[in-house]
Amino acid sequence: TNADRLANRAAMTAALTEALAAHDGEALAERMIRAGIPAGPVRPVDAALESAHARHRGMVAELDGVRTLGTPIKFSRTPGGPHAPPPGFAAHLDEILAEHGYTEAEIAALEAAGAIRRVRRA
Repeated sequence: TNADRLANRAAMTAALTEALAAHDGEALAERMIRAGIPAGPVRPVDAALESAHARHRGMVAELDGVRTLGTPIKFSRTPGGPHAPPPGFAAHLDEILAEHGYTEAEIAALEAAGAIRRVRRA
């Protein structure tokens, strides 16, 4: 039961670590999947996004030189995913500040004081 697994978590983790240490994670995951057991190696995010599975699922997209995430949910008649790159640095700066009540003169003063930037620091 789950309660038993939780009560014996340390012993179970030690036993599984020892039993699985000699196996390649990718190969073991493939064997488990073929046997009907949901499995997959645990990877850092960058490695997960570079995997064959992520490429096959279209999980990384590039739009106008910007790498972004694709959508994990796929529908045949309504394909999702990024259709445009994200806005550039400070692209909506004036609009956002104006929405919060700043005048053009106040925005210019903030920029002159170095409180806001329109260009990313090098």
